[in-house]
Amino acid sequence: MDGSLNSRSFLAFLLPLFAVAACIYVFAGLAFFYRSDVQALDYDEWEYWQLSAGLIEGRFDDPGRRTLGFPALLAALRMVSDDFLFVQIAVSVIAATAPPLLSVALRRNGASRSAALLAGTALTLWPPQIFIAASLYSETLALPLLLSALAVMPRTGGSSHAARWLAAGLLLGALAHVRTMYQLLMPIVLLMVWLECGQLRSAARNWLLVMAGFALAVLPWSIHVSHKLGTPVLLTANGGETMAGGLNPVLLSTSEGVAKLERRSTWTGPGKWLPVSGNGYLSAEEQDLPYTEQDRLLQRRTFEWIASAPAAAAYLTLRKLAYQWTGYPWRNSELRQILFASLPIIALVVTFLIAVWRHPRMAREQARFALMPLFVIGVALISWGSWRFRQPADAAMIAIVACALVSSLRRDAISSSSRIASTYA
Repeated sequence: MDGSLNSRSFLAFLLPLFAVAACIYVFAGLAFFYRSDVQALDYDEWEYWQLSAGLIEGRFDDPGRRTLGFPALLAALRMVSDDFLFVQIAVSVIAATAPPLLSVALRRNGASRSAALLAGTALTLWPPQIFIAASLYSETLALPLLLSALAVMPRTGGSSHAARWLAAGLLLGALAHVRTMYQLLMPIVLLMVWLECGQLRSAARNWLLVMAGFALAVLPWSIHVSHKLGTPVLLTANGGETMAGGLNPVLLSTSEGVAKLERRSTWTGPGKWLPVSGNGYLSAEEQDLPYTEQDRLLQRRTFEWIASAPAAAAYLTLRKLAYQWTGYPWRNSELRQILFASLPIIALVVTFLIAVWRHPRMAREQARFALMPLFVIGVALISWGSWRFRQPADAAMIAIVACALVSSLRRDAISSSSRIASTYA
């Protein structure tokens, strides 16, 4: 049976949680992260901004690298006000819906009110989430959409829930329009549903409903972009570029270093990602080819390099995962990055693993959260270990740890009460 959302104390907590999250994210942005000018944006953010400008003028100037989702949001906000600070604040407020949505998703999946509210509060204060929420990365919209899909997804099977399985698929399709990496989540959804319901036939039926909703959301765009590019495309044609950027011989000889940006820094070295112009797979002339042709060349040459140098490819893969889950490279990290990013994720991973080990039944019942790190690892293997890509796993691990902590505290309280009762019996 789904967790009830009718408790006044639970519902009354959600709006203040959203308000507190919004205040924290906006304050952090104003104090530390918001940029003063569009030119100070990271490349991904800048590209989204440029695409949104085209949408305002009635065009979408993309060769197949991006989807419409996040640029459309930016365009809508800019049509309200094109003030750069306003847009940054508005995006932070949207990102602030993630903590209450995590609470709702957990509660709908049978978690206790205490665990759900603890998870939402922890996500509000999670340092990487604060950083992302004060950016113009598409993750600001992606996480709320993901958590909405998990909240809509029923806890158990049954024909009466068919509409909700379909709605969850529609939301996951919308999510894929915002972050195309979520295409990779769909096979894992089947495993999530199977573990939670315990019956493969029921899980397969429900998963097919999810896939039907996903297809309804994705296929219209797929047909459009396939016709535009002259080749079959599901959402984007950037699979080769994505893989080539994180697995190439140039990275092996790239020295580790840190580059200072306005209000933030980035790093270089093995385990990072290189654009087409820097990964060494295409000549200058080939970089002038149509994007779909470039992508095919990149994909083929990446696989050829992996086959010819499997040890080097494995080394880069390990470095990608090391960055994703431990904050490597520590040697060039700033103190604030170690304190507010690297150490927290290591602590979260350790407590998550302990929680799954000590509470295996809970982890199975909350498989939609417990398996999210598996999805994120898959993304790193294909692309690279960006902390932004890890965001859904962060929220999911926080959820599992919150459930385990509340369960352990209640068990200890019951045990203590039993001992006291037996003493005075």
